[in-house]
Amino acid sequence: GDYFKDKILGSNHTYTDFYYDLFKNLRSQISNVFECGIGSNNLNIESNMGIHGKPGASLRMWKDFFPQASIYGGDIDKEILFKEERIETFYVDQRNSEQIKSMWSKINKKFDIIIDDGLHFFDANINFFENSFDNLKNGGIYIIEDIRIKEQKLFYNYFENNKNNVKHVSLNSKAISGSTNLVLIEKSE
Repeated sequence: GDYFKDKILGSNHTYTDFYYDLFKNLRSQISNVFECGIGSNNLNIESNMGIHGKPGASLRMWKDFFPQASIYGGDIDKEILFKEERIETFYVDQRNSEQIKSMWSKINKKFDIIIDDGLHFFDANINFFENSFDNLKNGGIYIIEDIRIKEQKLFYNYFENNKNNVKHVSLNSKAISGSTNLVLIEKSE
């Protein structure tokens, strides 16, 4: 089996298979990946992973999967920020536009992939998108994860006339709240 797939296939989500297919031929070409939502295990923080969550696990998984890439993460939980080889993390509140802009100016790079796995609410996702999309390279992919079924229509409407290549993806999963839905935005050249 494949290390990447075996490593996290135990989770309820089927994102792993999907991402594997999406990115498997780009593994050595990707240079910068950003993920919002490092995975807080603080139960007082909205959209936390629960007490047994392992902060930084997905960033380390991306590091393994993209051997040439620098991996960046952002989170509202200051307690879980860390730095190690090829991974750097930053404080960000995705409902706060100024903080998002400030984080990007510190990082000062363009990204091949930006993933929003932070706060799973339309307003927070759109605020992060609007303040982050400029930091994506042309041809890069922006992904919003875990869209709640009841909010899907808001995302359809928001992206309806977007000039970029937008795909709405629903993956079959037993995940709680049936939120295994993604929006993928490929930045037009």
